[in-house]
Amino acid sequence: MNQRYSFIIISFIVSLFLWFYVLNSEPIELDRDITLVLLPPRGKAVNVVVPKKIKVKVLGSRAIATKVNFAEQKIVVDLADFPKDKDAFAVTFDSSMLTLPFGLQVLEMKPKQLMVSLDREIRKYVPVRIKRIGDVGKDLRLVSFKHRPKKMFIKGP
Repeated sequence: MNQRYSFIIISFIVSLFLWFYVLNSEPIELDRDITLVLLPPRGKAVNVVVPKKIKVKVLGSRAIATKVNFAEQKIVVDLADFPKDKDAFAVTFDSSMLTLPFGLQVLEMKPKQLMVSLDREIRKYVPVRIKRIGDVGKDLRLVSFKHRPKKMFIKGP
């Protein structure tokens, strides 16, 4: 009789383990946003508006997919490898641009392709001017009006 109870307890523990394993192994689809980083060649700048995030749909087991920190994932595209003689060119995204753990599969990326245009990069210092709008309240008085920095470095196409 005592041996029978031990078999019941062992079978319950094994069935509980199998239940958790099957539950966590069930494949799920996740939609996540991945940061897009474009690295233009030296002296060039991207002169079109590009999205900051790429939507990615992944499929994988629940145990693996929930442990991946998608906020740290980035798609980095080095634009120095693209044609220099064209005004605009297409950048196509694929799953090889992501470093995902084994067991996760990329199903879809949106947008799949992006048109990029490069232009000469201009860098310069510009003065910073503060524009005041409105008056100081009746019960208050302006003692000092100073701002820093006096000039700022900007760059762009």
